[in-house]
Amino acid sequence: MRRENDAQFFMSHSLMKQINDEIIVLEQELAKLRNAKKALETTPYADVAAGQSVAHSIMSTFNFGDGNGPVPAKRHINSDGTEGGWVANTATVAATAYVGPDAQVYGNAQVSGNAWVFGKARVYGNARVFGSARVHDNAQICGNAVVYDNAQVFGNAVVYDNAWVSENADVFGNARVFGNARVFDKAQVFGNARVSGDAWVTVGRSK
Repeated sequence: MRRENDAQFFMSHSLMKQINDEIIVLEQELAKLRNAKKALETTPYADVAAGQSVAHSIMSTFNFGDGNGPVPAKRHINSDGTEGGWVANTATVAATAYVGPDAQVYGNAQVSGNAWVFGKARVYGNARVFGSARVHDNAQICGNAVVYDNAQVFGNAVVYDNAWVSENADVFGNARVFGNARVFDKAQVFGNARVSGDAWVTVGRSK
């Protein structure tokens, strides 16, 4: 009986030692995880090239290439569940709007309604795109420009300053619309055209 009790004691002692050893290993691994978490939370933003993202703690950032370096941003989730392009936290994109995976919206820009921004288009500054407007290809809407209704801006076109493009107008090619210019109705501005100042471009009327 004594030998049996001694054997049971030895087995229990060995089991306890094994459990204690495993607890020590687990505590060491937990300490490593805590140190890694602390390092992540205190690591400054890394320098990244334009077009690259970097994670900082739980906040994602993106470098829009505008000279401001990485800024807080997130990818827009479109209404169909697809992941869209990068949107700065300072910009606003409605849940109903579509942003293609390679498009960008940043600064204080706003995209709302049923507007689409896709291709490699960029909307930034204080620009607004809304209604059923479409901005695509390599087009840029910036400054205080506004594109709305069923207007389209595409190709390499740029709309900036205080210009407006509205109704069923199209601006495309290498066209530039800027200043206080207005392009509306079913007007088309394309090629290397420049519309500026207080000009109005429309169908059947001009100012």
